[in-house]
Amino acid sequence: MTLQSYEPLITSDIGGTNARFAIVASSTAAPAELKLYRSETFPAFSDALANYLQEITVKRPRAIAIGAAGPIENGAIALTNSSWRIEPRQIEEQFGLVTATLANDLVAMAAGISRAPVGAFVDLAGAPARVVNRCLVIAIGTGLGVAWYQRHAEFYVVHSSEAGHMAFSPTSDIEAKFVKRATARHQIMTFEDMISGSGIQSIYERLRTVEPQLHDTEAVFAAAEAKDNSAAEATISLIIYALCTFTRNLAAALGGVDEIVFAGGIGRRIRSHLHPDFLARLHEGREIPLDMTRIGVRIALDDSLPLIGAANLAYGLVQTGHATDSSS
Repeated sequence: MTLQSYEPLITSDIGGTNARFAIVASSTAAPAELKLYRSETFPAFSDALANYLQEITVKRPRAIAIGAAGPIENGAIALTNSSWRIEPRQIEEQFGLVTATLANDLVAMAAGISRAPVGAFVDLAGAPARVVNRCLVIAIGTGLGVAWYQRHAEFYVVHSSEAGHMAFSPTSDIEAKFVKRATARHQIMTFEDMISGSGIQSIYERLRTVEPQLHDTEAVFAAAEAKDNSAAEATISLIIYALCTFTRNLAAALGGVDEIVFAGGIGRRIRSHLHPDFLARLHEGREIPLDMTRIGVRIALDDSLPLIGAANLAYGLVQTGHATDSSS
């Protein structure tokens, strides 16, 4: 029996901060009945799902597609930045559902991006249009997530990654000095420690001296843009520089890509900071034997793409490259 036999479908995007649910009526329909909850409001995923099912105004679907922030191990996901653990068979039994698919959230994001219309993105200045056969997806939110997809004729194959947990590698004096100070007790800094919501807060606290305490990431961005807080300006400059290093490393590791898409709440927020200097450094190829100038850069604007992507995976419209990328 195909998954289309279970239309409509519940689709979900589960992160360390927010849990989003929607109903997809068919493999070609847009998400409806969209609800967003703070993950911390519920002790477990099943509690959030139960609440959602009580709020929807349509007949309860028989299947669910889940994209969650963490690697799949033994058919389940323990969220990286949350205490939640999602086990498909438990969900199936508790709610009488057929679990369509469980996927890493970045796999779901990339699956949504691969088939999204042009209007779901904004091109950065200098990014040429082209047919995209290989795309690197970097999502910046509570954490730092990476996936990539390859086009094969008329279908896409998505590959997961835990690249955000690679050790951070300084490439400038300012980065080296910061890391030396931040790791004085021999701890290892990862790229996620630098490029994420929690990372931005931590960096600001390490850099500030007489500047006021700022209690969230948006406040750091706003202070940097107002140009009245030197620690905030230094923080954003540092994470943008680190993001460029991270992106170049990944593009080189994949042997080159046609396009890079930044996604996630902070991924969208940094748009105004990815100025021509960022693109110039990204495209610079002195130490990388690839033509980096041919890489296009876009920002995903549609925050429903992970929901659409989870449904795409459930309906078989996008495939995964490894058995650990998704579980049925």
